[in-house]
Amino acid sequence: MFMLVIDIADTQAPVCTESMSLERVFEQLSDSPIDLAIVVESHAHPIPIGIITIRDICSQLVSRRRDPSVLSAANVMTSHYAKVIFDTDLQDLIFIAESSDGALVVVDQDGRYCGTVDRDRLKRSALQQEDLLPHAPPSMAGYRTIDRIF
Repeated sequence: MFMLVIDIADTQAPVCTESMSLERVFEQLSDSPIDLAIVVESHAHPIPIGIITIRDICSQLVSRRRDPSVLSAANVMTSHYAKVIFDTDLQDLIFIAESSDGALVVVDQDGRYCGTVDRDRLKRSALQQEDLLPHAPPSMAGYRTIDRIF
């Protein structure tokens, strides 16, 4: 049985709009087990347009010496992520992860946010699925596709 992205997606990432205050975004990130927040067009139209991490916030506040009281999510978000359709199979997700070093954001067929996949969970799931597959031919012994991206 092959796994799909939705099978390993985590739906606990905070979701915010680009107009949300940076203080509120930081509070949501601090209370979340996920280390990034998803910025969407609106809560009624949850199309991802960016992501924010604590590192992004620190970069703006410390390195660039910006005033947090005047910043919103739009001022801090980055577009350094890959969108992945929820019904993508795990092998295709591995290929996507190989070609992108950003976050993996899961969306539905209409582009609406569904979750995220962190690379540790992807690795564990891929190794679990690999254990369920027939053994590789001798020429591939000791070689795992997943090792290339982790």
